[in-house]
Amino acid sequence: ASTLACSEPSEDIISAAAMKVTATGPANVAIAAAASSVVVTNSLVTTTSTVLAVINQAAADATLTQIVRVNTAAGSFTITGNAAATANTVVDYVVIL
Repeated sequence: ASTLACSEPSEDIISAAAMKVTATGPANVAIAAAASSVVVTNSLVTTTSTVLAVINQAAADATLTQIVRVNTAAGSFTITGNAAATANTVVDYVVIL
């Protein structure tokens, strides 16, 4: 196993207050039963957008237990889970433009 060492913030780190961040959301979408991914259309999304996505429901699906990647494209993004869902699985997301 590898270990990641974290250091104290230095002067060259920009504070969140100094950053100008544009985001959409939060919003949610469902990955359908028997699917492992979902495509979300959003005209504001570009290939350099960042999408943060998490599974959010009280009774989590037994097989789709985590989001493994989000791929962005011009006008859309794909949220992919680790397995095919056995039931509709709600995913919350925020898009950072």
